Amino acid sequence: MTGGTITGVVVSAGKMMKTVKVRVANQVWNNHIRKHFTRPVNHMVHDPSSSLCEGDVVQIARGWRTSKHKRHIATEVVAAFGTGPRPPLPRLEDLVAEKEARREEKRKRRAARAMGLLEEGGSDRERTRTVEVESEEVR
Repeated sequence: MTGGTITGVVVSAGKMMKTVKVRVANQVWNNHIRKHFTRPVNHMVHDPSSSLCEGDVVQIARGWRTSKHKRHIATEVVAAFGTGPRPPLPRLEDLVAEKEARREEKRKRRAARAMGLLEEGGSDRERTRTVEVESEEVR
């Protein structure tokens, strides 16, 4: 998790599960005209609690790749648009800790599977392989 946070406005929400589109204003220098122009950039942002609405001003941070186009995570609502109760956004540290815990569980499962301790709950391909081996032994 390197880099700072970016502030932008939610322009599309509720059309994708746990995803919003955030527009960030970016200025580009035109050397020929010698002037800055605003060029907005849209980011697909992960919204873990599905609490953001269109018009919200949010802070986003670069995170891990959640899907093909999502590489940012909503960290804070700067200014909410509209009223009404919304679930709070989880803290970035909590999300990182949860991801590390899932990753550690996966490492343990892989180690157990490599040692041959984990037989049940394997993939379908492993189950069909064991069935083929058992059927060959019966013949």
